[in-house]
Amino acid sequence: AEAGAAPGDLVHAGDLWMGDVMHGPLVVAPGGKLRKSYLVSQLDAATRYLPHSYFALSEDACAHEYGMKQALLKAGRPRAYYVDLGAAYVARSLRLICGELGIHLIHTAPRDCQAKGAIERWHRTWRDEVGDELSKEPITLDELNAIHWAWLGAEYHARVHSTTGRAPREHWLGEIAHLRTLPGGVSIDEVFLHRAVRTVRKDA
Repeated sequence: AEAGAAPGDLVHAGDLWMGDVMHGPLVVAPGGKLRKSYLVSQLDAATRYLPHSYFALSEDACAHEYGMKQALLKAGRPRAYYVDLGAAYVARSLRLICGELGIHLIHTAPRDCQAKGAIERWHRTWRDEVGDELSKEPITLDELNAIHWAWLGAEYHARVHSTTGRAPREHWLGEIAHLRTLPGGVSIDEVFLHRAVRTVRKDA
């Protein structure tokens, strides 16, 4: 889809997911080196539920698509996916994935920071409640994800959201009838394969 405004009123879960990346803290990577972490997330705009969210060591297309694949396996297909113009979100591979799964891919307009306000607000909540409470000493990526998922499950998804008036998990579960399953007969692993065109010379 071309860049443009997000759809208007979002009535049901799965109408629109927002995808985004937040720069996270330094973590101890395999081998003992310090690396920057990135929080890769998909947020359901109607319920504020996160089908998947995890910390990775990159914000590239592979890191994003891994997270999206996990979200799809757990929560089915959104009708639309709203992302910015970052490299991972304008990648040809994402366009192919959305096309094959019948997901309408929508991009924000250039420099339209307010367009994804819901997920940006969620990032701020994470920083206030989790990021500011982390130890000053770097922890491993696995430890950071364990803390993150514990907070999601016990705190964020369980309490009433100030915008919707409902707890995200309870809201999401109440909308199960409106969710779209993955299409039958489609291998999700094959959908997420990256394609590459190569020219074979006569000498192979």
